[in-house]
Amino acid sequence: MNLKEKKEKFLLDIFFSNSVSAAFQRNHYVYRKNISDKRKKVMKGYIFDRLQDSISEYARPETVIDRIENLQQAVNQKYPKIFKSGLHFGTVQKLVNLYLKFLWCADFIDFNPPHCPIDSLFSQN
Repeated sequence: MNLKEKKEKFLLDIFFSNSVSAAFQRNHYVYRKNISDKRKKVMKGYIFDRLQDSISEYARPETVIDRIENLQQAVNQKYPKIFKSGLHFGTVQKLVNLYLKFLWCADFIDFNPPHCPIDSLFSQN
């Protein structure tokens, strides 16, 4: 891996970590008791990989909600015993939207990140 790739990987890791922290910050109830940091890290790695594999699909606004729902369902199916009541749509939505905004600000994507579907409903009022 060359220096530029190392820098990009570092930024992607920071962007994702900050996105997860922000999405989960008000959700301390998200995890069941006694879930190890290792299991959480593996689950977050799974989310990161799925998100990276589908970044370009978020360029199409008509598929954003479906993409978020697909990610939510995939995580809940693969890790049913980590969360108290499953990973909620709003949590995944916040994670995805913030991550895409970081990528956009760093010029890692060339499309405008979608606005949060729920937030956009409220901003019309």
